[in-house]
Amino acid sequence: MPLVRIDIVKGKSKEYKKNLLDSVHEALIEAFGIEDWDRFQRIVEIDRDDFEFPEGKTDNFMIIELTVFPGRTNEQKKDAIDKITNKISDRLSIAFTDIFIIFNEPPLENWGMGGTQKSTGKVYLVKPDLTFFDQYNDMMNEWCVSGTQIAPWFLNNPFNTLEEYAQFIKMLDMCEHSTSKSAYSTTTSYFVIDETGRLLGATSLRHYLTEDGFNTWGHIGYGIRPSERRKGYAVQSLKLMLEQAKAKNIKKVLIGVHEGNIASWKTVEKCGGVLENTVHVAGDDEAIRRYWIELN
Repeated sequence: MPLVRIDIVKGKSKEYKKNLLDSVHEALIEAFGIEDWDRFQRIVEIDRDDFEFPEGKTDNFMIIELTVFPGRTNEQKKDAIDKITNKISDRLSIAFTDIFIIFNEPPLENWGMGGTQKSTGKVYLVKPDLTFFDQYNDMMNEWCVSGTQIAPWFLNNPFNTLEEYAQFIKMLDMCEHSTSKSAYSTTTSYFVIDETGRLLGATSLRHYLTEDGFNTWGHIGYGIRPSERRKGYAVQSLKLMLEQAKAKNIKKVLIGVHEGNIASWKTVEKCGGVLENTVHVAGDDEAIRRYWIELN
């Protein structure tokens, strides 16, 4: 969630300011992959007499401060700078020399949102239980509103009652320890949380591959709620699940991801995934990329 502050000389039109904000936001979507709703921006207008800058600048001079979570690469930041500069210049006919951009990256513990301190970035796996009822509903409401793919398999719509949620927890326990449907593999499922106990996402491990699992989704599924993506949580979650697979003496893990879910298959590749092939499944319009990860 980049926080954008743009200091400009007072007197610009409403249309000018809207184009300026849109340019920065579109650039951040392209460079950082943020969601369209993730828009925290403000323009600060300053009297010319109170705004000092070097000779050679014009009254179009601006300072753009981007306060972001730490962890983005130099390449990503360079890409953001290039895109912001070009979009503003093209739309508003402003010289590159009048655009000054700076990144601030406060440590995660220096962020407070919704009345809580931001996580330091480390994640943990916990078994789903009744204590997560409210958090689960909050996460799934957010997920449904976003319109993005929900994963892994066991995540679903929010529950109306605690009783319904309790049945869901019981189902997950049965899937791990026994199953009445022989077509499915026994599966261990986890919630992904940070050190504050905030629910970030979920992940699951199939103990063995059925024929369908071998041909498509493999051993491990995972997903991070929309507001917590692009922060490295998916990579951490997958690495923890690979340790779980190793503990079950699984020597080679298969993971399937949709072709269009670029962030997901890049996560798999960061964890050592080697692409075997791309397959098409009846009833699914999108191809599935099948990756193998060797566990030493």
